[in-house]
Amino acid sequence: MDIRRIFRKGKPESTGGEAPVPLGERHLPSHPLVRPRDDARLHRKTLARDLGGKGLCLEIGPYFHPVVTGENVRYFDVFNTEELRRNAAADPDPQVTPDTIPEMHYSDKNADLSVIPERFAEAFSSHCIEHQPDFIAHLEQVHDLLEPGGRYVVLVPDKRFCFNHFVPASTVGDILQAHLEKRTRHTLAAVVDHFAGSTHNDPKRHWEGDHADEDYWSGYTARLQHALELYDAADGDYIDLHAWYFTPDSFAHICETLHETGKIRLRLECVGDTRVYGLEFGAIFRRDPA
Repeated sequence: MDIRRIFRKGKPESTGGEAPVPLGERHLPSHPLVRPRDDARLHRKTLARDLGGKGLCLEIGPYFHPVVTGENVRYFDVFNTEELRRNAAADPDPQVTPDTIPEMHYSDKNADLSVIPERFAEAFSSHCIEHQPDFIAHLEQVHDLLEPGGRYVVLVPDKRFCFNHFVPASTVGDILQAHLEKRTRHTLAAVVDHFAGSTHNDPKRHWEGDHADEDYWSGYTARLQHALELYDAADGDYIDLHAWYFTPDSFAHICETLHETGKIRLRLECVGDTRVYGLEFGAIFRRDPA
């Protein structure tokens, strides 16, 4: 195929009177584990409503807005309760307030879930799994906390429709490398991608093709300098950020591949496609019955 045909294939010529492709059809998934976006079983409200009713439930990283509440829930975070409240007080987001942060039952600065002595029918995290320095170790530790047949429910940002839009999607190789290195802290590359590479977080604008802030390109160098200063100032301490960047298809591919190659024991059951004008998708892992 010559280069002119490649260019034409990448940008089809206009057919004149044809109606524009509806937003939802521009981003149709292809992986067989990804369910249609109108499958309400994988929407946030449905998943949240069903959690905590089958026994103990562990919510990982609830920050200022826990999704699961009640006597059956336990909370875990990298930071303890007082640290989270201090972080919330300093957070520029007006929606983040210290008074809504629940008491952490467990915390560990290395995100080590093995410090938790209890076992759970369910585990849940919302916009947390992408923060894990070692994605594989995290899933393996969740597996060990679940009872046989237990499930791990996650809500994950879709990189295409949030501030991660310009950061390349993570690969199986990226995740295997992090596990090989037994990472407990984020790399300089992750700090740079998160802080320098961030754009706006308005999903509606992303769905409509408007991805860059007005100063995204002109301000990149200043954001890069800020990222380098943060990394140096941390001096090896944990910096909270997104280390992994997924779409529903890439998440399904990575997790299924990791299971098929024996790198993780949790089996990915299904992934929900991101809803139009939304920025997240749901997914369910299952620990095999005994």
